[in-house]
Formats: sequence, structure tokens, C-alpha cells
Amino acid sequence: MRDEKFTINYFWQQAHKKYADSICVQIKEPDNYKKFTYSDIEHNALRIAGFLLSQNLKPFNRVIIILENCPEWIFIYLGILKAGLTAVPLDPQLSVQEIKN
Repeated sequence: MRDEKFTINYFWQQAHKKYADSICVQIKEPDNYKKFTYSDIEHNALRIAGFLLSQNLKPFNRVIIILENCPEWIFIYLGILKAGLTAVPLDPQLSVQEIKN
């Protein structure tokens, strides 16, 4: 039996409940900062989870993330976890052969 109080999903949900309308992530753009609240991230993660589940993935299936550091990485990672899947982050600078391995 898994202890849900020690998962990333649990800690994320606690932070989202407490700070829903607060800025969680921001990224500098040429003229300003693009900001995402906890609720923005939750909304995007749920959309990604729904998409992944619509692809007939089963609990604990592995989903690879190959993406540069960006806010969308967070949405995808949390979406994978919310769908009950296992996230496998890989460095986008890996060669095709390294990724295949």
C-alpha cells in the first residue's frame, strides 16, 4: 500500500489549495515576465492528464519527457502523475541512441 502523503501529487495538491491564486512560476520574456499561478498549472496538468488517459495508457505506464527547461515541463510532469502514470524525464541533449537505450 502506498502512503499518499509522501508523493509529489500530495505535496502539489497541498500547495495548490493553499496558494491557488499566487504566482508559482514565471519566465522572462523580451518585454516582461510570463507568470503562472498554481491554478494555471493545475488546470494545464489536468488537461494533459485527460489527454494521456484518452490515449489508453494504463496506470504506471511510463511516459518520457524530452523537453528543455520551461514552464510547460511542469504541466506535463504533473499531468503524467495525475494520470497515474510514471514520468521518465530525459535530457533533450541526449543522442537518439542514448534515448533508445
